[in-house]
Amino acid sequence: MREAAEDFNAQSMQPRTGDFLKTHTTGPVLINLVGNERVAFPILDRVIYEGSKSGQTNIWTLALRDPRAAGAHVIVMRNSPQHGADETYFALHDKPALAGYR
Repeated sequence: MREAAEDFNAQSMQPRTGDFLKTHTTGPVLINLVGNERVAFPILDRVIYEGSKSGQTNIWTLALRDPRAAGAHVIVMRNSPQHGADETYFALHDKPALAGYR
């Protein structure tokens, strides 16, 4: 029970972040769903996530190499004390593929 409460508190910013993305952004959002579920919920209809595919093409894998090629307008990277860094952060943080994103 305590563990669940701690996890819930650790995710307290996620709904606000999700609401911000819904209100202030358009287009596909690259996000690692694991640990970021509450961020993604308001924008589920436009996320690029671990299961994103088009035919035989794994869009997620493509997006982690080149977000623009996958059509990502926004990239969400998590690096928090409670949950650590997510796969998107590890793949893209400080990489040339982020050029042009702010």
